[in-house]
Amino acid sequence: MNELLEEYLFSRRVLVSGGRAGENAFETVFALANLFAIRVSDGAPYADPSMIRLASRVLGRDVPAAFYRGFPASVKRLSPDKLLFDQMVHYAVTYGFGRFDRAGHSLLEEEFDRLAFRENAEPRDFRIVSEKEAEELLREGLRDLLASTRRPDPRGIDLILALLASFPEELPPVASRDTAAILLVRTRDSRFLDFLDLPDVTRLLRELWFADYGGREDLENLTLKNRDRKWIAGLLDRLFEREAPDEASCFEKKKLWKGFLHSIHYAPKNARAASFLARIRGGKNESVSSRFERALSSSGAPAAAALLRDEKGGAALLRRLDHLLSRCRNGEEVARVLSRAGTENPRVLLSLLFHYGDPAEKERFFVFTRLGTLRVHTETARESARRLSRLSPETRAAASAFIRSELERTLHGRLGKVWVDPAMKKIALPFFQGAQTPGFGTLTPGSRIALPPGKKLRAFLYWEKVDDIDLSVIGLNGNWKEREFSWRTMAGNQSEAILYSGDQTAGFHGGSEFFDVSLDLFSAMYPGIRYLVFCANVYSDAAFSSCVARAGYMMRDEEDSGGIFEAKTVSSAFKIDAPSTFAYLYALDLSAREIVWLNLSRSGSTHVAGETGFAFLDRAFRSTGVMNVYDLVTLMASEAADSPEKADLIVGDGDYSALGKEQIRSVDAEKIAALPDRR
Repeated sequence: MNELLEEYLFSRRVLVSGGRAGENAFETVFALANLFAIRVSDGAPYADPSMIRLASRVLGRDVPAAFYRGFPASVKRLSPDKLLFDQMVHYAVTYGFGRFDRAGHSLLEEEFDRLAFRENAEPRDFRIVSEKEAEELLREGLRDLLASTRRPDPRGIDLILALLASFPEELPPVASRDTAAILLVRTRDSRFLDFLDLPDVTRLLRELWFADYGGREDLENLTLKNRDRKWIAGLLDRLFEREAPDEASCFEKKKLWKGFLHSIHYAPKNARAASFLARIRGGKNESVSSRFERALSSSGAPAAAALLRDEKGGAALLRRLDHLLSRCRNGEEVARVLSRAGTENPRVLLSLLFHYGDPAEKERFFVFTRLGTLRVHTETARESARRLSRLSPETRAAASAFIRSELERTLHGRLGKVWVDPAMKKIALPFFQGAQTPGFGTLTPGSRIALPPGKKLRAFLYWEKVDDIDLSVIGLNGNWKEREFSWRTMAGNQSEAILYSGDQTAGFHGGSEFFDVSLDLFSAMYPGIRYLVFCANVYSDAAFSSCVARAGYMMRDEEDSGGIFEAKTVSSAFKIDAPSTFAYLYALDLSAREIVWLNLSRSGSTHVAGETGFAFLDRAFRSTGVMNVYDLVTLMASEAADSPEKADLIVGDGDYSALGKEQIRSVDAEKIAALPDRR
């Protein structure tokens, strides 16, 4: 089976058997439990040694040794001067003499005794299924992935392609236009054009320009190969042959269309295409936006709202709701605009619910995903001074109440009789980010996991095929002021509260870094810090996608024993695979004693932690307070069952397989994302 597919099923806690009872089944089950804390709850007689190799690949076994091989005990015994001297010598050898071909280790580290592993590790239940059962799970996974309206991350696209290759006869509906465009570019399979319309050609060009030409933004001056020009022209011909292609939306980007049609030398093949080309090249402005702005100036916000709804629908109106509400002259006009803003698109409503979820007007951030990475723009002082769309707390509250009522009207009763675990209140909705990486134990950004008592968190990062990747921690207070814990600062700040394994550079053969954080001790030592954000950045001049980088965390006893890396204690492990050099991994909410999932790759070429802003992460930190999986499922249910046995749908992480009911778990991001589409 394809490696990606194996890892996808493993992340769902499923192992695949060849179908016959294994000769070494008992030994395999024992090894899985002993090495990885994997408890086989079903199918144990079919266990085989290949499952040990898979678990080792995903959870990690042969991880490169850290700079201090006796971490954390040996680090505690070294003075700040010795710690600094060690690192300076290491930097002189690697960066000074270019010696990246071998792992660097401490010159001053004392002898240390490594005790046998004796920590408590939480067991995790896996089931072993047949190849036929695995195939059905994979088909279901393909349907769920393509039903998501969010753009997949690069690894997610590779997973979809692997699934499509396994089931070439199937093509479930593709809900995301971004996904359809990416798959059309990657496969040249014209079936994906069925999920796109004429305005999506610019989306398609952006994906082609990025994937095949290494370009980024400039679509007006394309220099494409002749083969690609003919391919795009052929797609345009097919779109113009449709009964009613959406030509009107293309005029919103008239300059862009005019530029790329010229650069591909497009020659229309029918009357509709010829008419469109003449209008695009003509001087008349036919965009709905222009008429909308004229109506807003001459007739006021309610009239402009009516025009926009009639021309482009309620979803388009909702996307300009701030613009309209800010120009309302009184509460009556606010009510009239909102009355025209109804829509049957729950995803637009959910997006706006988070937008209006905080009644305060704080520093504004514009956060979006482009080409698999997160982009963040912080409003400047000049932009803030020129901004017209300011909303009063009363207007924001009215908009929020309206959005909630529309969600209830649109979604109530779609799920039937449901039992949902209260723990799902901590799981965030997966509708708004496409810059995260799937993996074992990963959750949607904003989701929270309670930290068990008596444990500390050991963050890890290890890599190959690149000289140096850094693991760093940024401490944030309530005003988003930062304190950096990294290779640049830790020599004089090692303590029982936070310990660092040293900065290693190791080149092609791999290196690793670790942080230990004891929450109670850290809060006592740094009482002003509310959040700790764990980050990874490629110090070398390379992107994550061009090397091998795995990150995650372990839950270790306060008085730990055994090796630095113990796969048995790994709670999460994932590969960072983005076309960028910087990623937010996860955060610790020290007040709530919870891990907050981030798992976001940021665009740009940041090579050192602390050089990006962090205040925009407030959205992730508070997202479950606006709406979470528990809230959404409860809203959509026609009836709440008082026990799992009485429900048609179970939403929770327990083992309810014996009941034979449909179940959605916290790791099933694709199924959660598809919930609003249920009928």
